[in-house]
Amino acid sequence: MKKITFLLFFVFNLFYSNSQNITTLNYDTFKQKVWDYKKNTEWKFKGQKPTIIFFYADWVNVNNDLETNLKKIQQEYGEKLNIYKVNYDKIPNIVNKLKIRVFPTLLFISSDGNYKHVTNYRNKEQIENLILNILKVEK
Repeated sequence: MKKITFLLFFVFNLFYSNSQNITTLNYDTFKQKVWDYKKNTEWKFKGQKPTIIFFYADWVNVNNDLETNLKKIQQEYGEKLNIYKVNYDKIPNIVNKLKIRVFPTLLFISSDGNYKHVTNYRNKEQIENLILNILKVEK
């Protein structure tokens, strides 16, 4: 009985912790999940559902607060949208291709592939309003 309880606890925690995490994208995962910029020089979104990409740089101080808010939003919205993060210092070519010059930047991508840049810090309520107005996603 203890083994079953432990196993259930482990599986639940694994699922729950993954559902609130924001996936960090590298070159390969960006090409798989968002845009294969080597195959398509023009923007072509590969995703199936609304997505937010958090572009940040380690040297910008507001990143931790913004990331905390995005984690809460990911938990609340669940499978209705994807939230990813990209570190400028790790993959600057992608950031440059998307003409991102200010950090942090949130890229809101609708399921049809249209996107909008939103720069600078936004609190949780502001992000939720952007999700509703740009992505048309409700909780």
